[in-house]
Amino acid sequence: MKSENNKTVFMWDRTDLSFQASSVFQWFTFAVQVEFKCESETIHLDGFWDGFSKWVVRFAPTRPGIWNWVSRSQDPAMDKHEGTIECIAPDKHQKHANKNLHGFVRVPKNGLHFQYADGEPFFFLGDTVWAVNTLRCGLGEQTDGDFFSWLKDRKAKGFTTACVQFFRRLNQSNEGGYPFPNNTTDNGVFSELNPDFFKYLDTRMDYIWNAGLVVTAHPTWFGKAQGGMTNISVLDAQLITRYLLARYGSFNIIYSLSGEYQHSYLDMSNPWTRSDWQNLGSMVKKWNVYDHPVSVMPMGIQETKNSFPLEANSGSSAGEFHQEAWLDHNWIQTGHRLSLMHLIPKTIKENRSLLPPKPVIQSEGWYEGFEDTNLFVQCNDSHIRWQAWVSYLCGAAGYIYGHGDVWRYFSKLGDPNPKNMISDEHEMLDSGLNARGAVNLGHLRHFFDRIAWWKLKPRQDLVNTEGLFAREATETYLRVPYCAAAPGKLYVVYYPLGTRKKKKEMQLESGYDYSARWFNPRDGSFVDIQKPRLDQNGVWSVPVTPGSLDWVLLLENKDLLEE
Repeated sequence: MKSENNKTVFMWDRTDLSFQASSVFQWFTFAVQVEFKCESETIHLDGFWDGFSKWVVRFAPTRPGIWNWVSRSQDPAMDKHEGTIECIAPDKHQKHANKNLHGFVRVPKNGLHFQYADGEPFFFLGDTVWAVNTLRCGLGEQTDGDFFSWLKDRKAKGFTTACVQFFRRLNQSNEGGYPFPNNTTDNGVFSELNPDFFKYLDTRMDYIWNAGLVVTAHPTWFGKAQGGMTNISVLDAQLITRYLLARYGSFNIIYSLSGEYQHSYLDMSNPWTRSDWQNLGSMVKKWNVYDHPVSVMPMGIQETKNSFPLEANSGSSAGEFHQEAWLDHNWIQTGHRLSLMHLIPKTIKENRSLLPPKPVIQSEGWYEGFEDTNLFVQCNDSHIRWQAWVSYLCGAAGYIYGHGDVWRYFSKLGDPNPKNMISDEHEMLDSGLNARGAVNLGHLRHFFDRIAWWKLKPRQDLVNTEGLFAREATETYLRVPYCAAAPGKLYVVYYPLGTRKKKKEMQLESGYDYSARWFNPRDGSFVDIQKPRLDQNGVWSVPVTPGSLDWVLLLENKDLLEE
């Protein structure tokens, strides 16, 4: 055996072991593996090719103590190396400085929300930056590139996860070049891999991790004619996925098999089948050593085709895959239209009712700045607030925001105007980052940080909905209040148009001393309300809101919440 120098690392942080091969191996052969042991825990990891004769195994310890490791390879030069890694548990101050030191995000058994490995609840608020690994979102010189503008802004606003695409397009490069040298025109050849491309992706992933954000990622859009890998085989997709999990599985990551997976049914000369996706998911479960949350992103409801299997037209990963062992949470996409917003409560409720219970993420709704071409209406901050607040109060475990200038990362004058944008003038990146909807989501995050949001459950039965329900594509449904509660302890109600036009009533648990406040979701301020007085039936007449726009009602019984 070849003894290696010892290393020291924080629990949940990463360390790399490097090996030099004496033979030439192709990138997809995974020519070295390492076994890590600490007391009763054992982890087996693939090594990934990192250029020339270099192979790397990237490890994140999951418990404090001494980890012993040994390598296995058909190449004698990489076989039977051994060493130790000392793992130190982070203290509360270090966890506060970097939330990722709470451990990998996971789905608790029968849970409908996410949490860190140490039990700390994880509030999922995502921003789409699909072009993160391209020159459009460049690193610049000495951390002055557009990537850092985005990261600094989203951390400051309170976003908790970066929703990224490892390959924006095969013909879009980063500072290290193209991901696959033979794919500069999306020609579907994956025999050669460019390690320099991934080294710059490593850099971006490191900065995101150090900022305390979780990465929500999929490789690309497998099978999409534009913006993905059109002619990729199932085998190539499996090998690329295995490589990505070997290289990035030690990060805090929520993984999606692909963006808008149904494109593989439509855009490919040899279409994939449902079984192909099932097999890919099963392979991910095998290679997902750290048991990161796994799902797959569906196409939007307005985009689904009659040629799909019926289950694939639901706008949800649950339609075809809910019962699959590899899928532990569902993604839904209601689509980029005002006329589809009414589907958000319905789709979330349907997904939450499925057995076994699994968390639901609203992965794409109507993006800020996008036009509903049917109604000639542009998505603004009020639509963003409605989508986000309603998603969370209807029980979604996460909401993903998008802005046309940010997810594409248009930062230079002369870039083409994004599709579906009303304005003829291109909105610069800074304006996109500071769009009012994004600012308002920062207020939303800080609101939920103040309360035990993970104890809330949807309770529409507690509020007077005035007989209005989301049945059609009109703005009627916008007047319906949405309520989530832990009865007797905590109540949150979103009033999209305030309470001025009609008397609002609310059912409360009697016998408690509640504090009540209005929250302004547009500026993050609170307004105190007189303590609720209930009638003999436990009904409270909700007072008039300070204005006619949307407001959030917060009722708390703090003594009971501390139990």
